[in-house]
Amino acid sequence: MPNGEGTSTPPDSPASTAEPPKTQRRSNEFWLAVVGVVATTLVGVVGAVTTYFTGVEHDQQENKRQQTSFIRDQQVTAYTAFANAYGDLTDAYTQKRDEISMRNPFGDSPPKKNLEEV
Repeated sequence: MPNGEGTSTPPDSPASTAEPPKTQRRSNEFWLAVVGVVATTLVGVVGAVTTYFTGVEHDQQENKRQQTSFIRDQQVTAYTAFANAYGDLTDAYTQKRDEISMRNPFGDSPPKKNLEEV
């Protein structure tokens, strides 16, 4: 281009073929920050849900353990009461048998009556 001829740019220059500027795009740092916030929120939600369900499961297991322990305690109490009642019944039977045998020194059966005397 000669000196002083015009101020236009030659047709093969990159500035002449460039498109007009579009709307400004978001930077990579913005999208990285968005992904970081979403990932952090997701991890927090998963952690909270996991903790909740773990707590619920622990509570259910603890309730089952307490019920089993309570049932076992009831079984021990019932067996002890049964054993005590059986022992008392055996003692009462033995005492009554001894009383009867003291009244009848000739044996276990009452004396037979002579049928001719009746």
